[in-house]
Amino acid sequence: MVQDSDPNKRLEILHGLALGLLNDNDLQTMLDRVSRTILDEVQGFDCAIMLYEPSHQQLICHSYVQKDPQIDISSLKLKPVQIGAGVIGTVAKTQKTMLIQDTRECPFYVVNIQENLSELCVPIVYTEQLIGIIDMEHPQENFFARSDAKFVEMLASMIAGLIRNQQSNEKLKLAVDNLEFTKRQLREKEDNYKNLLEQAGDGIFIHDSTGRFVEVNEQAVLSLGYSRQELLRMRVQDIDIEISKEPHAISNLHKSLRPGQPRVVQGVHQRKDGSKFPVEVKVSLMENNYVIAVARDISKRMEIKTELDKTKDFMQEVVNTSPDVIYVFDLTKNLVINGGDRFSKFLGYIENQFTTWQSVLDHTHPEDRPGMIDRANKILASKEGEIVQSEARLRRVDGSWVWIQNHCKVSKRDANGRPLLEVGTVSDITKSKNVESKLVHSESYYKALVENSYDGIVLHDHLGNIKFVSNGALKLLDYQEQDVIGKVGKAFTHEDDISIPIEGWKWILEHPKQPYKTKPYRMRNSHGDYIWVEHTMTNLLADPIVNAVVSNFIDITDKKIAEQSVAKREKYFRSLVENAFDGIVLYDKTAHIKFVSNSVARLLGYNSIDTSNRVGIDFVYSEDRHYAEQAWQWILQHPGEPYRIPDYRLVKKDGTLMWVENTLTNLLDDSNVQGIISNFRDISHKKIAEQSIYRISNYDSLTELPNRTFLKKQLERQINQARRELSTISLLYFDIVQLNSINNALGHMVGDQVLHYVAKCIRQNIDEFDFIARSGNDEFAVILSDKDAYEASKVAEKILTNFDNVIHIADMEVKVTLRAGIARYPDDADNHQDLLSKAEIAVNRVKNLPGQYAFFQQQDSETISYKLNLERELVKAIKDDSLELYYQPKVCLKTGKIQSVEALLRWNHPERGFISPQVIINIAEESELIHRLTRWVIATAANQIHQWQQQDIHTKVAINLSPQDLQQEGFEHDVFNLLKQYQVDNSCLEIEITESAAMADMDKSIRVLKRLADKGIGVGLDDFGTGYSSISYLTSLPVDLVKIDQSFIHGLHDKKRNSQYDNELIIENIINLAESFKLLSLVEGIETYEQCKLLQKLNCDLGQGYLFSKPLPAQQIQKLLALGFVDFEEYNKQKSVDNETEHASVRHDKH
Repeated sequence: MVQDSDPNKRLEILHGLALGLLNDNDLQTMLDRVSRTILDEVQGFDCAIMLYEPSHQQLICHSYVQKDPQIDISSLKLKPVQIGAGVIGTVAKTQKTMLIQDTRECPFYVVNIQENLSELCVPIVYTEQLIGIIDMEHPQENFFARSDAKFVEMLASMIAGLIRNQQSNEKLKLAVDNLEFTKRQLREKEDNYKNLLEQAGDGIFIHDSTGRFVEVNEQAVLSLGYSRQELLRMRVQDIDIEISKEPHAISNLHKSLRPGQPRVVQGVHQRKDGSKFPVEVKVSLMENNYVIAVARDISKRMEIKTELDKTKDFMQEVVNTSPDVIYVFDLTKNLVINGGDRFSKFLGYIENQFTTWQSVLDHTHPEDRPGMIDRANKILASKEGEIVQSEARLRRVDGSWVWIQNHCKVSKRDANGRPLLEVGTVSDITKSKNVESKLVHSESYYKALVENSYDGIVLHDHLGNIKFVSNGALKLLDYQEQDVIGKVGKAFTHEDDISIPIEGWKWILEHPKQPYKTKPYRMRNSHGDYIWVEHTMTNLLADPIVNAVVSNFIDITDKKIAEQSVAKREKYFRSLVENAFDGIVLYDKTAHIKFVSNSVARLLGYNSIDTSNRVGIDFVYSEDRHYAEQAWQWILQHPGEPYRIPDYRLVKKDGTLMWVENTLTNLLDDSNVQGIISNFRDISHKKIAEQSIYRISNYDSLTELPNRTFLKKQLERQINQARRELSTISLLYFDIVQLNSINNALGHMVGDQVLHYVAKCIRQNIDEFDFIARSGNDEFAVILSDKDAYEASKVAEKILTNFDNVIHIADMEVKVTLRAGIARYPDDADNHQDLLSKAEIAVNRVKNLPGQYAFFQQQDSETISYKLNLERELVKAIKDDSLELYYQPKVCLKTGKIQSVEALLRWNHPERGFISPQVIINIAEESELIHRLTRWVIATAANQIHQWQQQDIHTKVAINLSPQDLQQEGFEHDVFNLLKQYQVDNSCLEIEITESAAMADMDKSIRVLKRLADKGIGVGLDDFGTGYSSISYLTSLPVDLVKIDQSFIHGLHDKKRNSQYDNELIIENIINLAESFKLLSLVEGIETYEQCKLLQKLNCDLGQGYLFSKPLPAQQIQKLLALGFVDFEEYNKQKSVDNETEHASVRHDKH
């Protein structure tokens, strides 16, 4: 059996390991360092560190080292271990160390090929949650000593938090990588979809929920005769006659659509020249809530019905075919991290059927498994950018086999080029044998479409000679096929227009695959007459199937004649208003614009092309359209009578708004006008002056949100409305907890940025029509109409959940806490003033609750009233010096000497009796009285030190600081000045801070504490072990004392033996840790002589508690301080009599 090692040496090892771990940047490096350190020190046969995977209830080996590398048993250690299986699984389940001296006597020991007889297994636990296991074995029985177990347990406790933090960081990095990969995929898909959109033979339209087009393809432009720019300013109602007949057709259609469930509707489209043609439109709802519509001209449906029936099944299969499965596979963890669920559904299984490579092999046809294994080896050996392709049969849930094709590549490697992530696609190729017949069928289908198209379609070779001409082209020009085959296109062009197609021909030869639309020009028919055409040509010479330049042209002769007629009418109307200053618009009876004056372009930026075939309501700002609609209905019923709209807003071409005054007159019956005349003038300057006054009075200048005045008005309006409609209102009131501290510590510029962030976060997480206001310096309010209490709580939870407590401003990380209170009408108040007041009361109650929001309760008002009264009385108590300090000694456990005393705050209220110190501190921190209170404590303590020194009593006094004290600008200078004022040396004062107080702003805390320590003031870390208890605090903060919380010494009374042992072990570890950093250790809350003896045994430096003295006023403790020490034996005799009565006193006295 190995002898116990030197504990001091092992503490030095732990110290060195802790410093090394601080420099490790990844989990694997950290775990390898730990396993090597354990094996080197304990000298076992091997050491394995296994981490717990909660999702599979397994332990996975992440680091393994062994003393003799010649013996390979690592494969056993690397296998996953289920919770409860064997020694390792049992330790994981119980979270208790297991030291086995002879494995032959252990009923659940799993024998391995090495036949080790000794095993030491220690759990790694963080905040009562299992992190992992450290396991060691040795072939010699009775090899591991208890000191080895304690050493490994201390080490496990030290690294638990570091492992948890590192795991979180690595999971976050993996999530970021997945997001980047998905982003690239989406970008590639977007490019592919755009190309498909432009090459499609059908007109494709993408529009929003109101019917306004956001994207169209070239075929849509050709089929309707509008330019792309014109279409993008139009709506579905402007081109589809059937839909325009029903006012709510678009909104009803949009509501009926579901993602992945396309619908086919019939319609009639109207071209720009006025001609109409029936269409079949397939509409689908996209992920971004846009609608994509594929419109096909079905004029010839009756003639080609038979052919369409034959291809129906084929086209339906194309539309409904799902895209290939895309997946991401982690090669290091043998885990599908993306695409596994979809692949499972692809084969008919439930989710998570395929998570590992083995799960795929298990479903692979036996004949194809060697090829799949070879494919796995190829991907591991692949070069950068190399794509590995494979095919195999996989078993579906019904037992059938499906052929799949896989293309994959390594998407991420480590610094040494080792593959980390694999990305690939899986597609079903079972029906590949039918591809050839389907391609022949498809060719016949598209040939039929070309042959029966009204448009002219011509194919040219590279010299421009015609090699194919469609029936539509022959009909348009009345030629026979033999009249045109072999001739060049310019032979049929008017001699004055010959340069137009030649210019287009040169352009497409330089820009393959890009369509070119020529200017309108004239072509000669077989009778020698000329027709006007619009011509689009595309260079597909490089396409192995087409190998030609494709020309599409349509007859626009009627359109040209109409344009000439319009030009004459425009000249006539323009002469009427040539010198008009106001904007003049002429509408037909359907509200479509027939004419706009030049002044319209000057005022709004629109020309006649922009307004052609548009309705006037299109240019009215959405919120003001009801004014225009009301005016239009009136003038239609009152011919010849003017109607004046005093003010409303029009949308200019650049997107800005203009306030106008408008007069409308119905002159439809006037044969010279035959329209409705609109005269409008710009009144923007007048409205701006009115609005600026209103905005200053009702809006916050920083956030541009409504202010408290506006909030009250709006709340009153909505309560009146709710009273009439018998509905409810919820008022959410938000408070930024640390804003004043941020302004004081970091400046108001940073505070302003925090306000902007909070306003943005709230606005993004409420509905568009919910009212939000900045109701105070650090407060915001949201009004929710007609939502019950549950719905209101969900809105509050959504805002608070999405709120990031750490805000990045410039190069700073600012920690901000947001809390909310909720009050409801009519449950809590029946008017706006009471509702607002009770919402503020509710938010103030949150700080005493575990959550971040609370509803108003009637007792809140009573609590607030109590606190407000107590706050006023506390101000008076500080001013009148009515507070008092009690003192409790800190005793050296080796000598009994009193090292110092801790000053504890007391307030004996004349009516309420003794007020809890914690209540005093809470009120002081909330009302910003804490700085005055701390100053009073320091001054009182310094004065008492001076008085004792006059009586030849020399002792140090320790005071407790609030987190706000360390953040106060110039705090350390106030301390030095007060000590100087009372002629007290700096070394006579000690300060105690908690871990949470230092963490509020770690950098600033270090600076302030270092200045205090440099001047001789002692610094102690209070309540160590109850918070984060990070080793880095002991290395970063200038402390010389570690104060162990009394909860651990009280835990020694726990009737559960394991709990007693755990608390004793924690105290011992902290004492050893403090000693390794050359810090004094102090345990507070000592009440029994047995506790004192145990701490002496554990080598604790100082003690504090009722065993030595309860907190006493200065006069009563003076006798004990004059004596200067305590007799432990004598105290044991005295305290055994009255210990129980002392337990009732308050112990939580921290200021």
